[in-house]
Amino acid sequence: MADALGTYFTVHKQGEALNKAYTLQDLRTFYNVGDCGFANPGHHGTPNQRYRSAAWGADLVKSADDQGHILPSLTVAGAFDKALPELVAPDAN
Repeated sequence: MADALGTYFTVHKQGEALNKAYTLQDLRTFYNVGDCGFANPGHHGTPNQRYRSAAWGADLVKSADDQGHILPSLTVAGAFDKALPELVAPDAN
């Protein structure tokens, strides 16, 4: 969720207004900090899950009807929770 929220507010024009493509290119660093230790209590998501979560956050900005309105954090978090099963499914095991 942190990757999704961070990217949403970084890409949104009412936030940092950074370019989506450049932001996601920089976020490829998740491949260096993700892990596949599903049973580890410190598991932070696989590299793919972290990247997909960040891309989801950027896409949420682009899909908004009102590009000038930034969604509240709890609204973004709720939408993320609904999307989470799809975001993690390919790497869930």
